Amino acid sequence: QQQRQQQQQQQRPVVTTEQIGHVTSLAVHRRARRLGVASSLMRQLHFHLHECYGAQSIGLHVRISNAAAVRLYCDDGYDVADIIPRYYGDGE
Repeated sequence: QQQRQQQQQQQRPVVTTEQIGHVTSLAVHRRARRLGVASSLMRQLHFHLHECYGAQSIGLHVRISNAAAVRLYCDDGYDVADIIPRYYGDGE
């Protein structure tokens, strides 16, 4: 019985989990844009997600038509992993 349980435990795949953070929303008032506010917020977000929650990576969704946001995230080291057709309610 014990030997059988050991064999079953050895055959089970090892499951590892990764802590992944997710940016739900980021907005900066029009008058405060292009002053580094969004970059500063993203740096703080990265720090706290890593330090407080152990996040090894962070994901987000952004409209491909939002060139300023795409540039911000690419400058912060994000890569385009996928483009999801019709992700937004308006069909984009």
